[in-house]
Amino acid sequence: MRLSRAYNSSIYLMVGVPYLLLGTIGFMVYRHLRIRAAHESASVREAEPL
Repeated sequence: MRLSRAYNSSIYLMVGVPYLLLGTIGFMVYRHLRIRAAHESASVREAEPL
């Protein structure tokens, strides 16, 4: 009984970890791009004459 639970847990882990990693990396890329766009728009606003 314990061996079957261990196999079941390891299968859940092997199935879930790739999605968790992909989601984490995707979120980090999204956050980086959003921050970069905010910095670029701020620099464009500073460069425009009043």
